[in-house]
Formats: sequence, C-alpha cells, structure tokens
Amino acid sequence: IHSESRKVDLGRSSRLFAGAARDAIIWRDRNCQTPGCGAPARWGEIDHINEWQDGGLTDSDNGRLHCGPCDKIKTRHQTEHRQRQRNSRPDLDITAPF
Repeated sequence: IHSESRKVDLGRSSRLFAGAARDAIIWRDRNCQTPGCGAPARWGEIDHINEWQDGGLTDSDNGRLHCGPCDKIKTRHQTEHRQRQRNSRPDLDITAPF
C-alpha cells in the first residue's frame, strides 16, 4: 500500500496551524476542547496551549481546537494576565512576541 506522508508538526517554522497540521488536530479533537463547551469542529480554531510568543511550538501536542467564543475568552484572560505581569514588573519586556 502506498501512502503519502504529510508533515503535521511545524515547530517554530510557522505560527499558524495550517494544512495537514490543522486537519490532524481537527480530526483528533472533533469538538471545542474547552470543558463544558463541545461546539463542533466547523466552528473551531486551532490554538496554542503554550503560546507561540512564549516559545510554544506549532505541533499537535501543543495545539487544541477551540470555538471562536471560547478562544476569545482564553485570549482575554491571557491579555489580562500579561497586563498584571507588566504592572508588577515594568522593567520586564513581555510584549515582544518574537
């Protein structure tokens, strides 16, 4: 049997989950992975568990499917957390994503 191998773990070469990397996570997760949500994959976005700007990899172990509303909630909480860090450590530059 001949099968074509497709790369799904992109490491730091790409910030976005696209192509086979995105498809693999959608196939694995099937629904929003936020506890209590379960929205279908067609509403979803692939998001980093450990954020790209914090050194997170774009790979299947670090990606989770979230629906748009749950992703916005997660992003808002992360933004608030970063703001608290910034306020407590003004000498620390935590805004540079790369």
